[in-house]
Amino acid sequence: MAEPRGAGSGGGLLFLALTLFVAYLAVTAVAGVLRFLLGTALLVVVAALALSVLRRR
Repeated sequence: MAEPRGAGSGGGLLFLALTLFVAYLAVTAVAGVLRFLLGTALLVVVAALALSVLRRR
């Protein structure tokens, strides 16, 4: 039986490189979303504190 084209160490290394690259993109995307959510939550907390201070006066 003939081996499929692209099989061998070169194909395996390419697959590994692509897998690592996609994993890196996924991790950076998740980190960006988390930064956005934390920033939004912080902004909401600061706005709520500012409103409570202004209402006391």
